[in-house]
Amino acid sequence: MAEGNSTAQIKNGGNGILKAVAFVDNENFIGLQKDMNLQIDLVRLMQLIIDQLPEGVGEVIWQAKYIYNRKPFPDRFDHFLNRSGFTVKVVEDDGLGAENLVDRAINKDLIDLTKESEVVVIVSGDGGHIDCLVQLAQEAKTIVVIGTESTINRSYYENPSFIIIDLAEFREVIGKSSPRVTLPNRTLVLTLRLTATAEVQAAIMTELLAIIRECQSDPRMAFFDHTLQDTISDRAARSKLLADR
Repeated sequence: MAEGNSTAQIKNGGNGILKAVAFVDNENFIGLQKDMNLQIDLVRLMQLIIDQLPEGVGEVIWQAKYIYNRKPFPDRFDHFLNRSGFTVKVVEDDGLGAENLVDRAINKDLIDLTKESEVVVIVSGDGGHIDCLVQLAQEAKTIVVIGTESTINRSYYENPSFIIIDLAEFREVIGKSSPRVTLPNRTLVLTLRLTATAEVQAAIMTELLAIIRECQSDPRMAFFDHTLQDTISDRAARSKLLADR
């Protein structure tokens, strides 16, 4: 369960709406998944955070969600993040060395990008953020720290004004241990490429779409599914149109 803050300590936004902003350190996020032995669905995680805020705080909306990495993400994953409301920040060299580079970038943005927000969420347990978060808490902002007991620095637990969400309690909500993914049959794909019959193409594409839909429950397919399913659906529709002519 969430620990720390009480409802009375949460500053209400205008019209009873709380604006939340999230900061995700991708390296720490990967480490968190390894610690939990779990593929975490980022979209479900963001919804969990909203659901776990104390009752009675009013409506909470995401003002912004940032994810930080040292290099660009693959195009397909970048596309998924953008569609899910994340702003990708590729952290560039600041001349102070590679160590703690991402932490420094996040700390700067914690101060610069939260002025209009009432709730600040950080998916990172690094102790290097503590001073910035304490400063924001003193400005009556609600601080939410995401991780597990083994990934969150003990200094966070020593600050009673922070809400700490231990993801170990929410395994079934945010993801599951990765099952073996059922991928489209290679023969099916080869047949699709070689066939010249529109009717056969339509049937194969329909089968491919069904296979992709069966994979939707696997977290590793989450970013893959949207673009591929849209493409197959579109091609299947066009192939069926040709077959009907």
